[in-house]
Amino acid sequence: MRGNTGRFLIMFIAFMCLFMLPAAHGEESVIPAAPEAMEIIVPEDMPDISAVRDTYAERVMNPRPLLKAAFPKSNRDKLTDMEKAVYDCLKSEATLISNGQRASTIITVPVETIGLQDGVYLDNSDNSLYDPATGSFNVQAIRNALKAAYEDQLDTVKVVRSLMYDDPYVVYWMNNHYVAGYSHFWNSALQPAFADDGRLIITPLSGPTIYLYADAPYLADNCSPEEPFAVDTAKTGAATRAAENAKAIVSDAAGKPDIERMTYYMQRIRALSEYNDEAADGLVSDSSPWQMIYVFDGDPDTRVVCEGFSKAFRYLCENTVFIDKSVRVYTVTGTLEGVGHMWNSVHLSNGNYLVDITNCLTSGSRTDSLFFSTPESGNPQDGYVMVRAWPGQSGSRLLFKYDDNAFQLYTMEELTLTGSMAVDLSGINVLYLPDSVTEISGEAFRGVDADAVVLPAGKAVHIGSGAFAECGSLQYVIVPAGTELTYEEDAFTGTSAMIVYQ
Repeated sequence: MRGNTGRFLIMFIAFMCLFMLPAAHGEESVIPAAPEAMEIIVPEDMPDISAVRDTYAERVMNPRPLLKAAFPKSNRDKLTDMEKAVYDCLKSEATLISNGQRASTIITVPVETIGLQDGVYLDNSDNSLYDPATGSFNVQAIRNALKAAYEDQLDTVKVVRSLMYDDPYVVYWMNNHYVAGYSHFWNSALQPAFADDGRLIITPLSGPTIYLYADAPYLADNCSPEEPFAVDTAKTGAATRAAENAKAIVSDAAGKPDIERMTYYMQRIRALSEYNDEAADGLVSDSSPWQMIYVFDGDPDTRVVCEGFSKAFRYLCENTVFIDKSVRVYTVTGTLEGVGHMWNSVHLSNGNYLVDITNCLTSGSRTDSLFFSTPESGNPQDGYVMVRAWPGQSGSRLLFKYDDNAFQLYTMEELTLTGSMAVDLSGINVLYLPDSVTEISGEAFRGVDADAVVLPAGKAVHIGSGAFAECGSLQYVIVPAGTELTYEEDAFTGTSAMIVYQ
């Protein structure tokens, strides 16, 4: 309830570009002690990537985008050929870092990548770069000439900015700046080489070196905040491991009817992670408790707030092939009793339902009143009053209100709660099973022509393999109060019926 949704660590990206000198290569990578020789460029139109970290986890865990596209995908196309080559190299290595497969955040682009392996041809008609009479190089002049030779083809600020716009997910672990050094290194001990037209040929030892600053939550133990150029791969690899754990949950629920699958997801989420009161109270400095990774990382000590719970539920559902093809699961934001909150809205064939994983019973009861709830009253504009009640208790009334973000992301139809688990059996074809039934054998009602099946009350009933398979018209399986239902995984194969507990 208290998971304030706006607490993602806001990262305003300020890109910085450094033309480093060979003699001070290591020292000049430290921004706090920037020498006068450093050229600092701060672009004004950087992307807003405030939700990048959580979105990256979702993207790794699910190839389909879970959020509406917020970043254009055409910036690479606007780059020069050399910039595209640097862009591709940078993205490839940054992806390895994001997946926990690379620790160093210092990325050196090979000279072959930018096509300069055969050297840069520089005008030496005035002997300003190399003096044949003395046999000496003018080091500073060559540095400047190398820079000028391809700076019109290579703008590292533009390259990194384009990557941040196009694919910010791969640098979710970054701090708010980077440092880049153009390659002004060459072996000055070599004899000079000249082209037929007299131009001096200088071959750089490498392409540009780009230093990406790792943010504190991902910083390797052996790095200092002043030179944060390595990540802890155990932390950056968490998304990949979490994806594997989450997919196992989806696999475990295979064969269950739709509502039962989602019930199982709710139960597993609540069992895997507890609510993070410290984060909700503003006592946690980083954004990790707002990430769904903490639900699936297998670490019982990592806890989340409402955003972690609701996004974890949506993720599992997004990776599920439901029998009801109309199933849609949304994450919505607003307030719960005036406090910032995130929950889920689930669309089924018979309407929209509220699902609040955060405030479901810790035990994950399928009868929890905030799981597939029908509001007591309300509308999208004024909010919905939900009655939170436990078995045997009268409960309390809670007001859920959408915020502006919810109205921007979803249609009024999607935000309107219209679903109800109350089933009206009048006027439909109902199959009532005798009170003596405790076992429904395999294939017993395959393809049965019925709209609803009502199980006997107060019994332990087991449904066998394929017992209600391929029942195209079956909409509901009614489980009366006091009935304990178990069934084989393939009991409802090809049947879109909802199991309704009364």
